[in-house]
Parts: sequence; structure tokens; C-alpha cells
Amino acid sequence: MALPPFNPTLHHYNDEVKTALRRSGDQPLLVAEVMPERWHKTVEQLDQLAALYESNGVQVYRPRPYSEEETEYLAHLSLDTRCCIPQILSIPSANDILN
Repeated sequence: MALPPFNPTLHHYNDEVKTALRRSGDQPLLVAEVMPERWHKTVEQLDQLAALYESNGVQVYRPRPYSEEETEYLAHLSLDTRCCIPQILSIPSANDILN
């Protein structure tokens, strides 16, 4: 997951993530590389959330990794899109990324 430093929801992130985003300048923050422990905790929490939904009969669809072509395309999107991509939409469920 890469978080864009211009994201309009930046104020919702915890202080550690906000600081890391600001330090990244205008480059996306690769959370798994910069904060591996936090990333693993977030993945665990999302896995637990998915398991909870599934145990209650909810069909859970997990995002697949982007292809090389998709990754290249997403890297060239304009700032006006605000990086609204499916993988990022699940982050509000993860306590380790957001307060």
C-alpha cells in the first residue's frame, strides 16, 4: 500500500503516519517498507475483520495485487483523482493506520 502525501484525509491518520507522509515529500509512502511492524499489524487486523464477516455469512472479496500495467497507470494519475482506489477504501477499519 502506498499513501499519497496530498491525500485530503491526511488529518485522520495517526501522528506517526502523518509525520512519515510529510517526510516523504511529494512521493507516495510505502507503508510496508517504512513501517513494517505497523503494516503487519494492519494486515492482521484486516484479516481478522474479514474472518469475522465470513463467520457471519458475509461474502468477503479481498483485493488482488495490481498488475505491472495497473501499477504504472496508477502512478500517472493526476492529483485530481485523489487516489481513490479499492485497496485504500478498507483502511478505515484498521486501527494501526488511523486513530
